[in-house]
Amino acid sequence: MGRSLFDRLCRARFPVHVVSRQDRMDPRLSRFPSQFTYSGGMPDDPSVNSISIRAEIANALRDRIEKKASGANFEHVELIGIDRN
Repeated sequence: MGRSLFDRLCRARFPVHVVSRQDRMDPRLSRFPSQFTYSGGMPDDPSVNSISIRAEIANALRDRIEKKASGANFEHVELIGIDRN
């Protein structure tokens, strides 16, 4: 059972598609799957550099996270794309 579903499908010659470029995630988020799933082979499309979150949505999200995790220490935590100030 040590094989992943993806590996088993490939071995069974099931048609698969491997992502060659991502165009939906902030590059700080895509770095992990690119390095650990694609061995660094999933580059970011240049369009992702312009991804932004509207201020009112970012503020509401930040407030909700901090309320849900009251007592949590956010000192060394980066909320990607969200200014904590």
